[in-house]
Amino acid sequence: MTPGGARDIMLLNQTHVRFSSGSLEQVAYSNTVQTPLIGPLLTASKHATPDQLTLGQTVTYTLTIANEGNRDAQVTVFDALPEGLAFIPNSVLRDGSPIPGSKPATGISVGTVAVGATVQLVFQAIMIAIPNTRVFVNQAHLAYRFATQEGRVVTEAVQSNPVTTAAVPFQLHAYAQLSSVVTFIGDALYYDVILKNEGLEPIDHTSVATPLPAGFAFVPGSVIMNDVHAAWIDPTAGIPVGTIAPGATVSIRVGLRVNGTPASAKTIIQSVVQYAVNNEPYSTDTNSVEVIVIAPSVSVGLTTNRLTAPVGSKVTYEAVITNGSSFAVDAVLSDLLPKGTTYVPDSLRMNGNIRRGGTISNGIPLGTLLAGSRTVITYQVLIPPATEAAGLQPILNRVRVTYTFRLPDGRVIEQFAQSNTEVTNLIGPILSITASAHPAEFVIDESIYYSFIVSNTGNWDADVTFYRSAYPPGFELRNPRVNGASVAYFSADEGLSLGLLPPDASIRVAYLVFCAELDDWEHYEVATRCMARYVYEYDGSSYSGICEANELVIPIEEQDE
Repeated sequence: MTPGGARDIMLLNQTHVRFSSGSLEQVAYSNTVQTPLIGPLLTASKHATPDQLTLGQTVTYTLTIANEGNRDAQVTVFDALPEGLAFIPNSVLRDGSPIPGSKPATGISVGTVAVGATVQLVFQAIMIAIPNTRVFVNQAHLAYRFATQEGRVVTEAVQSNPVTTAAVPFQLHAYAQLSSVVTFIGDALYYDVILKNEGLEPIDHTSVATPLPAGFAFVPGSVIMNDVHAAWIDPTAGIPVGTIAPGATVSIRVGLRVNGTPASAKTIIQSVVQYAVNNEPYSTDTNSVEVIVIAPSVSVGLTTNRLTAPVGSKVTYEAVITNGSSFAVDAVLSDLLPKGTTYVPDSLRMNGNIRRGGTISNGIPLGTLLAGSRTVITYQVLIPPATEAAGLQPILNRVRVTYTFRLPDGRVIEQFAQSNTEVTNLIGPILSITASAHPAEFVIDESIYYSFIVSNTGNWDADVTFYRSAYPPGFELRNPRVNGASVAYFSADEGLSLGLLPPDASIRVAYLVFCAELDDWEHYEVATRCMARYVYEYDGSSYSGICEANELVIPIEEQDE
């Protein structure tokens, strides 16, 4: 060939004759015959990126085809991928333009490569297995044809340079999943990590660390490895796995508790796997798992119209239930009756509407509370006089709203919210009467001394009237006294006014009962039970009550016939 241009390739041929005559040797040359070479001159340069692959990684092959000949060529590229690589469909590009449907194994039609032109062919493959040779060797085969000046069609082929790509001989596949991707505060979840050694080398010193986001905590003693409970493992310090043989799989399960509200409703959980191959340390992350924490915003506030109330009065409560969630809930309001009170019938109102009949001791169904809704419940309770027996303890009321909602995974969840505590302090007198008598037996023509101590252990003044028992004929009331001072005789019906009895004070009422000559021995004993009626005022209203003394039964001494 002549050293001319690519389009002027010539085949030169010249002969020579060597001859001798005696001792003389000579050479004779013929003329030079020039034969032009007709056809394409194709070169195929191939390279791969990257030069080392791991399982699941993509390799990009680039083939540069140049025509340095003098005829155009119709080119088809064949490229059988080595075992362990899989062609990525529709990844073939010719000078940046896709060639849909083309496959290197069955041939990629490149089209015409003109004289002096360069065509770049690109396609991708993915590593699906590690070859035993631990390398991938790939070479393209180019089949082309061209037409001579006489119209003959000539078919030829050329090979690209071989490309060698190293295959990493180890691969740890780490996959994570949750038992549910939607949860709620108080829920328990299972977090699973699957480790598989897909390589040819054993994987040593394997451990799994899972940093938990705020609001999540491990359940102590919940680690299960390959269906074996490993309660001794503390997952907060990492889960030791050890060696994973080639082709082996390790499954890890650990319990999680949602014990608080995370920073975001959508939370990511991801594990980090540390391991070594041939004493070289490596690490890989599992896939990230997104979990949505459903946290309803249901609240209840309680107010009362009376922070101080007398015994026997009514107290009104108002409960405001707010659903600040973005979804509806079904709710019941309960714990409405404070200890020591009774419900005032027909006092219940829901959003201003009276709800007659029934009771509230078992709660009030609120129905469905729509997102952003506000429900107002009002009702009254009565503080009965029996409350005095408990010593005027404050009335404490704290209501509870129990609500249910459905998660996207179908689970129905019940939660509750409690209101603030409303305290109503009780005021009122607490009266008691302690009765005593001596001697212990009635004797004819003698008297028995009766003493009654009326005490107020409450926290409010009381206007007290004392009522004595009526005695049978033959018995006479004498010398009535109040705190030692004589007072006028009073009958059993009219009573004896003691005036205002302040808190922590007492009054002694005393009198004698004289036993005269008895004509009728029908009664062999005399019973005495006194009582006190009292009234007091608070906030413009009057209240009243009764207290009774202990009963005294005095026998009558038998008379001699």
